[in-house]
Amino acid sequence: MCVKKRAGKSRSEGKAAAVQKEAVPKKDSAQDSMPKEFYKCLTSFSYYGKVKGNTAKRALSYFAILLLVFMLLPLIAGFAIVVIGVGALDMPEVRIQGGQAYADVQQPYIIRSNKSETAVIIDTTGQTKDLDAYKTGALLTKDTLIIKQEKQTRIIELSSISDVTINRSFLVKMLIVVLAAVAVFLYILALIWNALYAAFFTLPGLLLNQTFRAGLSHKELWIIGIYALTPLMVFGFLLDLVGISFIFRDTIIYVAYLVGAVSSARKG
Repeated sequence: MCVKKRAGKSRSEGKAAAVQKEAVPKKDSAQDSMPKEFYKCLTSFSYYGKVKGNTAKRALSYFAILLLVFMLLPLIAGFAIVVIGVGALDMPEVRIQGGQAYADVQQPYIIRSNKSETAVIIDTTGQTKDLDAYKTGALLTKDTLIIKQEKQTRIIELSSISDVTINRSFLVKMLIVVLAAVAVFLYILALIWNALYAAFFTLPGLLLNQTFRAGLSHKELWIIGIYALTPLMVFGFLLDLVGISFIFRDTIIYVAYLVGAVSSARKG
């Protein structure tokens, strides 16, 4: 009896071990490094048959990093150009203290646009009263800041402004903050736009799915679409560099990869 029990127990343990072994997840493309995913998305249609099983979070994380890399270099270049340009400006230092303006420059100090329609004027001496000679512009007097737009003119009392010193260093810092905020906004907008772009193309993706009998779900089509944004960004960027542009260029690149991806996913 004891032998039978041990044998029975041994068989039970064997079954449990087998079940446990089956429960261990297989290593799949979700564990691939991002450089490998990037390379494979460009060079292998069959790879899309593997990434279709990735989670939406994984797919979006991959694309978010890719988008950041592609946006980072132009943004850094843009930051540098603006900061260097502002740093090279020959501008006076203006202090607003106790509701009054002070400037270390001969006044009136005037910066005009090429067509003389816009001007920025610093005049704390009282010689310049208004901006009637210009369509748009700004005038800093001893105790007010006048901002003229095409349809309205605003007068800001300097007593309502905290004490501040405006110089090149101040403008550079302000521009960096503003440009950083704009960059973050554009990045989030681009991320949302591309996710929706991939979602929109799941509609023709469903037709491809039926044509190639790939048996893909709507979610799998969307995930494949997210990864297919890789060649769209890379080849679009390269074509822009050499100045090649034609109607529906990006759509053609994207759909070509979708066709290859969906047809290969049938085998994946």
